[in-house]
Amino acid sequence: MTSRLYNLKPINTGTPYVESLTGYIARLAEAHSVPVGTLIAKEIASILGKEYLLHSSKKGGSRFYESSIPLNGIGKTAKDWVRVLEVLTLRSDLHCLTLLKLNDHLYS
Repeated sequence: MTSRLYNLKPINTGTPYVESLTGYIARLAEAHSVPVGTLIAKEIASILGKEYLLHSSKKGGSRFYESSIPLNGIGKTAKDWVRVLEVLTLRSDLHCLTLLKLNDHLYS
């Protein structure tokens, strides 16, 4: 099976210097030689099914920057983006780029 996007290895997983998910997205866009907004509009927005991203990308904008803070966090937004990016890159370790691992400790 081939990935839709490059299967980039995250930087420094397992260390205190781990790359963030937003950093990974920026690096993924750079590897594909496209702006982050284009990567989101052409590959991610339709799979996520988020109306605000779909609407913004049709107008040439990127709401990514306005809503990027939760991507590195512990909530549904982080889970959704990790799920989509893992499908597109065929990686299974992108949750390590967020604070999702803390969910069990914070809410147990």
